[in-house]
Amino acid sequence: MFIDSSLARSLAKKHLAEWSAQGAALSEKFLQIVRTAFKTVENGTSPSKAINRIECELKKFFSQISVSGSIVETHSRKLEFSLTYPESTQDGLAFVVISGHFNGRTGTRDVHVTRPLLITLHALERLHQRIGVIEPTEVLSEIYGAVSNCATITEAARQVGARSCPLLSKHGIFVTAPTIDSSMSTLVTWMPCDQLSRKWGAVADALREISEHRPALQDDCEFLVEFLKSFRWMLKPHQPGIDKEAIAWGQAIAKPIFPSDPNPPVISEKYLQAIEADLSLPADQELQSPVEVEIEDLVTAEVNSFSTLPPFKVFDRFLGLVVRRTQSGYVIVSLLNGWFGAIPAIGLDRANSVVDGLGNLKIGDRVSVQVRKLYQSDSENTWGVSLDLTEKVDTEWNLAAAKYPPGTVVDGVVFRTLDHGYLLRLTDGVSALLLEKELSWSGPPHNEDSIPKLGQKLSIKVTGVNRSKKLLIASRRQFTENPFKGSEATEAEWQRILASYPEGTIVQGRISDIWEWGASVLLSDGAIGFLHVKEFSWTGSEADARKTTLAKGQLLEMKVIGIKPAKQLLTLSRRQCTLHPLDDPELCPIVGNRYSGVVSNVADYGAFIKLPCGVEGLLHRSELPENWKFESDQIVEVVVKSIDHEQRRVALALGLRNSNLR
Repeated sequence: MFIDSSLARSLAKKHLAEWSAQGAALSEKFLQIVRTAFKTVENGTSPSKAINRIECELKKFFSQISVSGSIVETHSRKLEFSLTYPESTQDGLAFVVISGHFNGRTGTRDVHVTRPLLITLHALERLHQRIGVIEPTEVLSEIYGAVSNCATITEAARQVGARSCPLLSKHGIFVTAPTIDSSMSTLVTWMPCDQLSRKWGAVADALREISEHRPALQDDCEFLVEFLKSFRWMLKPHQPGIDKEAIAWGQAIAKPIFPSDPNPPVISEKYLQAIEADLSLPADQELQSPVEVEIEDLVTAEVNSFSTLPPFKVFDRFLGLVVRRTQSGYVIVSLLNGWFGAIPAIGLDRANSVVDGLGNLKIGDRVSVQVRKLYQSDSENTWGVSLDLTEKVDTEWNLAAAKYPPGTVVDGVVFRTLDHGYLLRLTDGVSALLLEKELSWSGPPHNEDSIPKLGQKLSIKVTGVNRSKKLLIASRRQFTENPFKGSEATEAEWQRILASYPEGTIVQGRISDIWEWGASVLLSDGAIGFLHVKEFSWTGSEADARKTTLAKGQLLEMKVIGIKPAKQLLTLSRRQCTLHPLDDPELCPIVGNRYSGVVSNVADYGAFIKLPCGVEGLLHRSELPENWKFESDQIVEVVVKSIDHEQRRVALALGLRNSNLR
């Protein structure tokens, strides 16, 4: 039924006067019953008889009137009672709650009076108009349906600093504004359930689930604090109309943040088209292709609005609290440290497939969770946190570790590149880490064709497990024999080699094999050594050293600089048989002289500059202008400040002719 504004105004004024008069009479009669019962105990009547009397009179009282009240007698003969009624105020109504208890065993009793909800005349007019009924009992009943839980959620709102607060009623949801200087909330508006936006619909769904399955949570302030935090937009005053920002925040495209992963993710065209068309993918659809980054509905991104990095990382575990579910099936979990995470619907389904009923989470459950992914918004300081159930992760991993023991050969697809290797996904979803050094015996790849690509299928051999990160450790080079491994020496022969070649010994040997990362050397008595590219010379980078002309059979003079017992190898150096540039009078730079150098590396504390002699010097940030900026291979004019010959360190200052540093 539609009620126009003038009729709603007259009804509100009429009902306000009637309700306040009825409330005054009812409260006086209610308190008289309670006072009389209390007085009988003081006059010597046994508590047991007194509780019977008050219970009978209150039941009779409630049967004759249509007000919100309750009588509950526990097994310990403790009677708990309450009455809610309207009271007139200067500009509207205050709904008063009289509550107390009477112990029939000990005779102890208590009564409290609170005023949790205030309704102005204007708000009462809007309420009549929106509910659309003339009968006053229906309007009053709608209010009574919300008042009982008002005090606790108002206190939670005050702790959070919320400016708007939800109260579920019989047919809709009230939005109230907690007052600063009292425990009272003021009614802002009421919305029927069948007309709620997605924003308030999510709130109503959660409150309805709590009311039906875990009503005790309605009086749990600790839970309600976390519940309100999960709707960050409640920190702002309620704005009537469609709140597009609040509706759409969960669909923002964000980029995953992975440990030691500097590479930006690849976002599929399929996802971008879905975003363009409808802001989100269907709830049950997941991007399965390993080439695509798994973009999830970032339902926690708007909640976690922080300018700093999360105080935790991927794989960290927490005992969290389930605060709500989304329409797409995600479970929102408070980590109880100010941050929230989401368990995706598919993760809950997989949890049920691993352990029956494990994924059937309810609001209010305490759950052990593990951080699965972190997301950062491109446009603002918001974070999304994707979670997994700890028990699911551990159970899945135990099954995977048993399925793929060391030595297992299996196919996997490259789905992510790291700065030190590659992550592969097997057909059953298990992940494996393939380090660059495990691609081939000759070391990391140095040409485009030998570098694995996203989406490429590779055959790998399982060599171990990383239990903390739930990863298989894989290798490709172990499909073939190690070409660097010579014939094993006997224990007596190896002891002879150790005695013959202590560190610092100068030896001569011939190159037996040449690789991208060094050369194998055979000494005259059969001992085997290895000469790494960085030990070719004092000057030049490893890339320059690889260009050094070496040939099989070439005779070199080298120094023993280490021993690798596991591989029965001597580690050798060619450069340590020659003068260091800082010890060579012809090459050593002169303190005070100006040189043109090349930026070889940039750090927070300064830049390393390669001088013409081949050594690097440090241009400390204290020598540079504010907001300085260098790029690799940039030519910079520097002045040598000092040389530490013992530590092989060169300190530099900036030359006067430099420009474009900012």
